[in-house]
Amino acid sequence: MLRCVLKWAVLPVTSLLAAGQSGVFYSPRHIPSFPLEPAATIDVGQIAQAIDADLASIKPYFGVVRTAQATYFGVDIAPIAKKNDLRLYLGVNSGQDSPDSYEDQVAAAIAAVLAYPDTVQAILVGSDNVRPYGEATAADITARVLDLKKRVEVATGSVVPIGTSQRADAWLSLDTDLSALASVVDIIGVETYPYLDPDFSTLDPLALLERTWVSLASRYPEDKLLITATGHPTGSENPPVRVELNPENAQLYFVAFAQSTFAGFWAAFFDLRLDDPITRIGMPQVKSFGLVTDAGDSKDMLPSLEFESGAMAQFTPGTLIVN
Repeated sequence: MLRCVLKWAVLPVTSLLAAGQSGVFYSPRHIPSFPLEPAATIDVGQIAQAIDADLASIKPYFGVVRTAQATYFGVDIAPIAKKNDLRLYLGVNSGQDSPDSYEDQVAAAIAAVLAYPDTVQAILVGSDNVRPYGEATAADITARVLDLKKRVEVATGSVVPIGTSQRADAWLSLDTDLSALASVVDIIGVETYPYLDPDFSTLDPLALLERTWVSLASRYPEDKLLITATGHPTGSENPPVRVELNPENAQLYFVAFAQSTFAGFWAAFFDLRLDDPITRIGMPQVKSFGLVTDAGDSKDMLPSLEFESGAMAQFTPGTLIVN
C-alpha cells in the first residue's frame, strides 16, 4: 500500500488543518437570491443572511472552509466565518467569472487578515483557472501570488501562507511555468476527481488518488501539497464516465476519503442550483458534488444534522489518523 507516503503529521501546509478536522469547499451560488446572470437583481442583505445560515449549517461537520472568493457582491466571507467559529482558506478569484474585481478581493483578503488573523489560515489565488482549463497563464498567477505576499506583509505585518488551487493534470504537465509557480507558492493546491478516470473502481476508490499523490510528491515538495478539491457526484445528466454517478458510489468515495490519511477539502457542501450555467473545461457539467442539496436537504452523505460542533471529527474527509 502507498498510504505511508501520504502521512502528513509534520507537514507545514497540512498542519494548518488541525488533527481531527478537515475542510469543505463553500460557495454561495446555490442560494436562491444569489444572482447568476449579470442583469439579475442583487440583494446584498439577503446574500449576507444566507451565507451566515450556510456557514452555521456547515459548522457541525467541518472546522475549515475553502472559498473561491474573499467577497461576494461586497459581502466579505471572513467576518461571517469568524461569527460561526470557522477557519478559512480564503480564495482570491483572478478569473473573469467573479462578480467582484480582483482588487476588491485583495482588499477583502487583507482586511480579513488584519481583523481576523486567527480565522484566515491561508489565501489561495485562483481556482482551476490556469490554461488550458482557464484563462490565466501560470506566469499571471505567479505574479499575483508574489504581489499579494508583499501587500499582505506590508499591510498587516504578518506572513500568511499563500498558494493556488489547480488541477492535478496541470501540476503534472510539462509546463515549466507551472514549476515556476510551484516554487513561489506556499501551498500547491491540488484538485482531482478520480471518478472521471476510466480506471476508477468503487472496489478501491482511493487507488487513483494515491497514484496521483505519489506522482505529485515525486515532482514537488510534499510539504507544499494539499488536496484543495476532490469529490464524487451523486448524479448527472448523460455523464461521459464509466462509473455510475449515484449517492451510493459517492458515499463510498466520501467514506474512503474520510477514513484515509489524506488531508484536504471535499469539493462542495451544497449542490449547485439546477439553473447555474457554470461550466468547467474538460469536465462534464455536474452540479451534485454537494454533501447536501442546493436547498440544504440531506442526501444521506452525512449521518445526521444533529451532532454538536466537531462531532464529525472521525467522519470527515482528510481526518488525520496516527498509527
